[in-house]
Amino acid sequence: MAKIIVLNGDRGGETIRLWRGQFTIGRLPDSDIMLPDANVSRHHSRLTVSEQGCFIEDLGSRHGTLLEANPVDSCVAVKPGSTITLGKTIVWVCEDNYHPSEDDIRYAAHKGRRMLRKYLEAKARLEAFESHQKRQREQTRERRLRSSRARVAWQLKLLKVAAAACAVYASVWLGFFAQGFMGKPIAAMAVVGFVVLMKRSKTRHCGRRRTTPVADADTFGETQISLDFRELA
Repeated sequence: MAKIIVLNGDRGGETIRLWRGQFTIGRLPDSDIMLPDANVSRHHSRLTVSEQGCFIEDLGSRHGTLLEANPVDSCVAVKPGSTITLGKTIVWVCEDNYHPSEDDIRYAAHKGRRMLRKYLEAKARLEAFESHQKRQREQTRERRLRSSRARVAWQLKLLKVAAAACAVYASVWLGFFAQGFMGKPIAAMAVVGFVVLMKRSKTRHCGRRRTTPVADADTFGETQISLDFRELA
């Protein structure tokens, strides 16, 4: 039928023969195929062997199951010679009548590590890109908020100036054309009040503004990815 060869980890070098049926792969001893790996879930995946071939299915594991360099999202057919990665453990699926040499096993282990490295690098780039896009959206939202606040503050300032101008205009007309001794002092007080209001408004809006540094748009391009693959050996 089929067999799998564990290429690394505590059970590295072991050969497990598979007959027709379903085999649960996990970290717990009650699994059909137990892999002592901390990155393997308790019930990680299910391997099915039938007349149509061999199939692998992920059981909602934390770190996922990889067939070559592709994540397994549903029941996927496994061709002989393919590598399956569960956590940090790599297994090699072969036909039952195939007897690989040591060079074949080393090549399969190298191939599995290369596929895992390719997947991890693609995942790291995707996470860095999503983080970069999130920062860009936050910066755009912050700039729009600052612009909106500045526009509202300027509109309020114009409203205050217009109200003060109307009050001065009315007071001047009242002072020069009203009868009595208090006409001109009222006009003078209105003019002085308008000048004081303008000075206070100018002093309030000319203070030092707090600026928020904007991230460089090329930050994502300079993202460095450092991965340690020595634990996979």
